[in-house]
Amino acid sequence: MIISQRSWIELNYHAFVSNIQHLTAHLLPECKRALVIKNNGYGHGIVQMAYMAEKCGLIDMLCVGTTSEAIALRAHGITLPILALYYIDSPLDDIVLHNISVMVDNIQTIKTLENHLHATSRIINVHLKINTGLNRFGCNIESLTSICTLITQCKNIQLEGVYTHLAQAADQNTNYTDQQLASFEYALEQVYAYNIYPRLIHYANTAGALAHPRSYQTMVRIGLGAYGIMPAEHLYNHINQTQLVPILEWKSKIISVRTIQAGQSVSYDRTFVAPRTTRLGFIPVGYDDGYDRRLSNKGIVLVENQLAPVVGRIAMSSTILDITDIPEAHLDSVVTLFGINTPIHANSIAQTIGEHNPRVVLTKLERTIERTIQYNSYR
Repeated sequence: MIISQRSWIELNYHAFVSNIQHLTAHLLPECKRALVIKNNGYGHGIVQMAYMAEKCGLIDMLCVGTTSEAIALRAHGITLPILALYYIDSPLDDIVLHNISVMVDNIQTIKTLENHLHATSRIINVHLKINTGLNRFGCNIESLTSICTLITQCKNIQLEGVYTHLAQAADQNTNYTDQQLASFEYALEQVYAYNIYPRLIHYANTAGALAHPRSYQTMVRIGLGAYGIMPAEHLYNHINQTQLVPILEWKSKIISVRTIQAGQSVSYDRTFVAPRTTRLGFIPVGYDDGYDRRLSNKGIVLVENQLAPVVGRIAMSSTILDITDIPEAHLDSVVTLFGINTPIHANSIAQTIGEHNPRVVLTKLERTIERTIQYNSYR
């Protein structure tokens, strides 16, 4: 069989803009909005997400994981300020040339940056990450004295921001988040004591921006919510449930149709045995593309505006659908695996496979799948 495209991803620009508007409507105008697009834009496509952020004019900074991601965005013409939240994995000269802000959380990194630039007049913007309880990256508060002393002595380092990361912001029990906020506020006082006043103070993620007004500071980092996915159901208490819309649709086409008789099985391990004469549709998408194998005999897709169940084991590059009750389904019918305004989205799929984190579903989407931006209505 000859096919032109196994699957493709469509990103709805207007849904994205609407999500940002609703998530940030309650913020003061001077509060900056950062969009987190690490890990290939949560699977949506880092370049496409950066382009939409730049086009809409609602985003003040992009947050990526690594400096190599940031530099790649510059190569695609992205001009928004960019912060690498995790690793410096690029030559320092390239980072400075492309005006990338970086995270620092220890004396050695600060010294390395300063020593490299010391003989020049170039400046690198850094954001000091403080560990307040996630215990992953970030300096401990006890280290602030030595770090702040060093920063005041550096001529080539500009402390543009200070931030932390909330470990449990989406939880209904706010005790731990309140402890983190108090620790961060104490840490800020230590920084200010050295007459250091960074322009950007940030620790609110999507959940923090909705449920913890105390965390707003001068910038918020919007991640999952921008993609139309709520980190926890109870957060809809802070925003109308219809106001957030998943922006991603993943589509394929039926490439083969066959009928099997009652008692016949399909795919590996014979996990599906037809209870009746059954019409099957095959799509060229499998777990190699990021369609989770745990959706075997559990998943649903949309065919001709009707729901069709996944039957049999999902294979490496193919999935089988029961289209018996959809007579309109035919060769080349479009199949929606993830949809907008459908019951098939990252949250529902995560629940089906026993995952609590929809990011696990989204970031599995194969990077080579073509992603395009659509400007049609999403309602």
